[in-house]
Amino acid sequence: MSEVYLNGFVEVGFTVYADFTHYKSGVYKHVTGGMMGGHAVKLIGWGMILEKITGYAVGSPYYYVHCQTMRPAPKLFCFILSAFQLLANQWNRGWGDDGYFKIIRGVNECGIEEDVLLECHRERTWLETTAAPLEQL
Repeated sequence: MSEVYLNGFVEVGFTVYADFTHYKSGVYKHVTGGMMGGHAVKLIGWGMILEKITGYAVGSPYYYVHCQTMRPAPKLFCFILSAFQLLANQWNRGWGDDGYFKIIRGVNECGIEEDVLLECHRERTWLETTAAPLEQL
């Protein structure tokens, strides 16, 4: 995350599952559907978000804030803080959350934390910004 903090973004690859194509908002966690293939996106940030969930798994990467039983039906729900990574997808702005999505952080969800490409972030030289392509010379 220090690279994102210092330089703006990194490229990451992850495995896409069928339920990812239906993402609209919140923090994505793979639940159902088969593997569709690999995909590369820009990791541009991270944070925490308060979510309401029903049921939970012991050892999940959440910070539990408040849990209670709903009345009259005995159904447990919790308010949790989820750690997430913010990513820019290049499919289009109509997909996901205006072209962006959040994915759970800290558990290598869909392999996203193991395939990171650090880009060389530097300013271009005067020659690089003004040089014409070779075919125009």
